[in-house]
Amino acid sequence: MASQLLGLIRQLIWNDFKGKPSAADLAKMQQIAANASSGTVGMAMTASDFTVSYGGSRPGEPVLTADPGGSTYSLADTITITVVFDPMKSWAQTGPLTTSGSQFLLDHEQGHYDLTALMARDCFIDLMQLKAKSYAAAADGQKEAKDIFQKYHDKLNPVQDKYDWETTHGAWVTPSMGPERKASDQVRWEGFVQTAFTSDRPSGGSSPSDGKSYKVRILDVLAKGGFVF
Repeated sequence: MASQLLGLIRQLIWNDFKGKPSAADLAKMQQIAANASSGTVGMAMTASDFTVSYGGSRPGEPVLTADPGGSTYSLADTITITVVFDPMKSWAQTGPLTTSGSQFLLDHEQGHYDLTALMARDCFIDLMQLKAKSYAAAADGQKEAKDIFQKYHDKLNPVQDKYDWETTHGAWVTPSMGPERKASDQVRWEGFVQTAFTSDRPSGGSSPSDGKSYKVRILDVLAKGGFVF
């Protein structure tokens, strides 16, 4: 089976959130609510991650095959990266919110999933570009592949934490006056995600499998917005 990226696109709904918050989760969200200037606050958490399978008999070990002649090695086209959503660790409390407020909070949680998916996508693309390289030793290719995955995976939680910090953890507050609206920081981060999904990379490049243009890396979009990880 050829390499594949699974779960890039998923639209969350509240019925996906089947878990219950821990005492620590509630305490954190209640503190946010206490600091809110006015209105009611919804609470939720999205548990998302991405995993890699290299397709070999040894889990976590990239597979390299000998090139013709047997003196060099190339990365096998057997990699699967999967974006994972854990419904039992994802929870929501939307009772205090209006219909609009509930949707705004869901949009925030969708952002968590999309950020994970974009990090997984960019990791997958970087791994696929290794297939064009030859290595004098299989261990060299294994190390480069593992380093790429670890680089992206290590940055995932810092990106998610910064998103929550900048958007007040998605604790949507009903303003005391005026129409319901999203906070400007939430709108800004949704713009980052949209850009990473739709804008081509300035350097060009396209997938050899379907010819579609590579989209700009989410980390590059965030760096342009002032967030460097």
